This record gives sequence, C-alpha cells and structure tokens, in this order.
Amino acid sequence: MDKLREKTKKNPIKKYWFLFVALISLIILFMSASWHTAGFVVGRDTVVFDAVKRGDLDILVRASGELTSKNIRWISANSPGRVESLHIQAGDEVKQGDILAVLNNPLLQQQLEEAQLQLEIEETEAKAEIIDLDSQLEEQRSLLQESELNYEATYMTFEAQKQLIQQGNATVSQIEFKRSELEVRRFELRKLLQEKRVARMEKNVESQKDAILTRLDIMKKTLKSLEQRVENLRVKAAFDSVVQDLFIEAGQELALGANIATLAKKDDLIAELRVPEIQIQKVTVGQKVEIDTRTSRLPGKVSRIHPGVTNGTIQVDVELLGALPREARADMSIDGVINIANISDTLFIKRPVYAQGSSSTRLYKLDSSGGEAELVMVQFGEASADTIQITKGLVLGDRVVVSDTSSWGDHGLIRFN
Repeated sequence: MDKLREKTKKNPIKKYWFLFVALISLIILFMSASWHTAGFVVGRDTVVFDAVKRGDLDILVRASGELTSKNIRWISANSPGRVESLHIQAGDEVKQGDILAVLNNPLLQQQLEEAQLQLEIEETEAKAEIIDLDSQLEEQRSLLQESELNYEATYMTFEAQKQLIQQGNATVSQIEFKRSELEVRRFELRKLLQEKRVARMEKNVESQKDAILTRLDIMKKTLKSLEQRVENLRVKAAFDSVVQDLFIEAGQELALGANIATLAKKDDLIAELRVPEIQIQKVTVGQKVEIDTRTSRLPGKVSRIHPGVTNGTIQVDVELLGALPREARADMSIDGVINIANISDTLFIKRPVYAQGSSSTRLYKLDSSGGEAELVMVQFGEASADTIQITKGLVLGDRVVVSDTSSWGDHGLIRFN
C-alpha cells in the first residue's frame, strides 16, 4: 500500500542568504565612498603650505661643524717634574715666551750644580796638563837648539882645520883633524835625532791637547743640556696664541713628554664641516661656502674633503676668506652652507619633509579654493638644503603641503578647517 510522502519545507534564511550578503557589501561600499568623499579633516594652522615658484635655484648643502686652528701646537714636558705653579688657564691669550707653568725637579737641579763644579775642576786640570805638555815640548826644543849649536861649533872648527891643512900649515895634526871630523858627524846625528824627537813630541802634544779640549767640550755640552732641561722647567708659549686646552694642575707629577697644553693661533682658523655622506657626491674643492657663527656670516671655499666616513658624515675643510670676527675662536660651533650648483629658470618649492632629490613622491595639492587637498604624484630633480626642484607633476602657482603628513595615513582627500 502506497504511503503519502510529506513535503519538506525549505529554510527561508538559507534561501535568501545570498541576497543578504550582497546587501551588506553594497552598504559597506556606499559608506566607504561616502567617507572618502567627506575627506580627512585637519586644522589649517597645523599645516605648512608652499607655492610652486620659477626662477634661479641655488643647490645648497647644509652642515654643522666647528672652527679649528690650522696650526695647533701640543706643549709637552721636556723635563720631568712636579707642577709648582700655573700661570694660565684655558682660553687665555698668550705671547711668545710667556710662562705657562713652572715645574720643580730637585734632582735635575742637583745634577746641574754637580756638572758645573765638575767642569770647573776639569778646566783647571786641563790648564795644568796643557802647561805641562808645553813645558815638555819646550824642553825638547831647547835640547834641539843645543844640538844645533854644538853641531855648528864643531863644524866651524872642522872647516878651519881643513883650510889650514890645505894651506900646508903644520899647526894642526892629522889626529886633531880626524877628531874634529868625527865630532861633526856625532853632533850632526844628534841634531837629526833631536829634530825627529821634537817633531814626534809636537804631534803628541797636539793630540793630547785635542783630547783634553774634546773632553772639555763634551762636558760643556752635557752642562748645556742640563741647563736647557732646567730651563725647560719653565714651560713657555712657542708663539702668540690662545690656550685651547690645559691638561695639568698644581702639584701634579709630570713624566717626560707628558701633555701640558695645546696652543692655537687665533687668526689662523679654518672651518670643519660634517657633511652627511649621502650629500657629499657633488661637493668639490673650490666651491663657495657661507659660514654662520650665529653672530656673523663669513665667506669661504672648500679646501679639502677627507676620505674617511665617521658616524655617517665626511669632514669637509673650509678656508675662511676675509677678516675674522672678534668672536671667532677655535672649537666654536658653526653652521655652513655649501653652494654646489645653480639651476636657472626652473620650478621649485620649499623642500617637503623626507623629500629626496631625483625621486618621486605623492604630495597634497590644494584646490583653487584652498579648502581641500588631494594626493598627486610629483617628480623631484635636484635637492637643496631648503628647496627642491620640480620636474613633473606641478605647475607654476600650485600650492602643496610641505609639512609632515605621515599621520594622515592614505587619505586621498584632505579638508582643512
């Protein structure tokens, strides 16, 4: 027997769930479009605007640094000692020869006094030795003179006897004549030997005198060195300068070579700028620079670019041109602006926050009413310290937001109240 099948009823929620989802999606899209159209509202007084301008653009690199001396002299202890007194402080101006500090070294002073006494003794003994040598030489010369006289006397006798014999005079015997001849030879030989003895003694005396004088000269040089070391206990300025740093205090014991102070010529300054390494590519020697001491502005030019990188910066030395202001001194903090290029007849604006040269970014451009701004793509060219070149995306007179907009998110439209 057939049974009637009961008809199953479909769930109405399942039947219309597709319609429900579609309706919710349309509502979300409508709310999103309404929110976008309404725009993100910000206070006008919190925003910085700038208008696109046309003209000549100086490409500048800004950097901080300090003034420093081209000629810095480190003053060190040329003699060890204890600091007895200080005559200067850091920042003082000094003249060449001014006393900076006085050291005390009793041992060195004692060595000087002993050397002076020893030199006096040596000079006295040297005089006595030289007198004795001269006496010995004179004695030998006297013996030589005596030998010469004896030779001459015997030779005269010999010649007289020789003439008498030749004349046939019998008053002179042959024995006496031969004896006179032998005497002449004997005194001649003695004279020759004495001449050699005197010559050797003259050389010997000269050598001994040289040795004595050399010994005295060494002692004098030693004494002079000690005198200089004692004089060095009075530390003096090497030239007219400013005391840049002072490293000692009264009562301090200083070893040989210990640093005492640094001196810098006041009117011999250069500027050292620390340029970020990403901005150094177009900096070259000879470019114009303006140095700001926060009181005065000084012209200058790049004289040297250091090869190394320190903490992301590269040191650039600047030669200062013209007279220095009265406040200028070593270690003074400064700002510098390097003029690396000039672009004529170009579009530019005040440099927006985080903007980099030769890059693209989105900026908020104001509408004609100035009440709203929308994002537009902008192409930058060369970047300066405070301005940046516009190559695409804006025209003359366009006004854009140049302050920080990172807190605005990705809103495409901004309203100002």
